[in-house]
Amino acid sequence: MKATITSEFNISADNAWQLVKKSSTLTFITKGLLSFSDSDHFPAEWVEGTTVISRLRFFGLIPAWSHQIHFLKVSDTELEIITEEQGGIVSKWKHRIKISSMNKGATSLYTDEVEIEAGLLTPGVWWYANLLYRYRQFRWKSLNS
Repeated sequence: MKATITSEFNISADNAWQLVKKSSTLTFITKGLLSFSDSDHFPAEWVEGTTVISRLRFFGLIPAWSHQIHFLKVSDTELEIITEEQGGIVSKWKHRIKISSMNKGATSLYTDEVEIEAGLLTPGVWWYANLLYRYRQFRWKSLNS
């Protein structure tokens, strides 16, 4: 199943792109709903070809499974990150982040697109992904306001 969530941010595409490449941005925008136990070992900036593995914690407290994120693409020219992820009940979590310039560069369009496979649990995981990415984009807005 696929989920696509898009928001307009009051920040230029270039500035949004610089933030999206930072691992600290990921930990900030997921805080409260999802955390990564080993985030202090994440690289400062995401790099194409890198793989990170971290134990997830729901709501920052409830231990979950070990989750693997492989960065297939980190493109400064296309302002796009594509990851292949998996762990626990999730056999496939292919995530695409795309930044586009809007309003003559004054704002940006931020899109999270995720393709999910989790066997019989796919609909529930898809529902959670929608919640997670809406929450992330809400947190993004506080990051750049």
